[in-house]
Amino acid sequence: MIGCIRKINNREFKPKVITSRNYKNYNPDKMIKDFEKVDWDVLYGVQNVNTALTFFNSILKQIFDKHAPVTLKRVRGKPCRWLNSDLKKLMKDRDRVLTKARKSKKDEDWKVYRTLRNSFTIRQKQLKGLTIGTFWTRMPEVQKAFGNA
Repeated sequence: MIGCIRKINNREFKPKVITSRNYKNYNPDKMIKDFEKVDWDVLYGVQNVNTALTFFNSILKQIFDKHAPVTLKRVRGKPCRWLNSDLKKLMKDRDRVLTKARKSKKDEDWKVYRTLRNSFTIRQKQLKGLTIGTFWTRMPEVQKAFGNA
């Protein structure tokens, strides 16, 4: 009998690169002034629609890049296969109610928080079990494929 152990947690995950705009130094008044400085008559004088659209887009991009430059962010970590939009909504609701309970310090708010926390935990465990459980339910298929069953 030959055994084999495979560590499934030793995979390296490459970081994702997300592009977003940096609004740290954004000032709407300055941006409006820059839009007012643009000579829009050139746009009205263009006969070709595609050329006008290209000109309009380039002006917008220049002004937005000046006031809210594009930044690249690296996001590292393992992807959670069980984390879906419903679970994220539960997390958001739970955190919102927790903030409310901390501010108000009312027993009713704490009860609502505990209920949401418990429902989130139960749902998370269910989804994790489904995700991890599929690995073990497929194990007999793998063993048959390799002739070990």
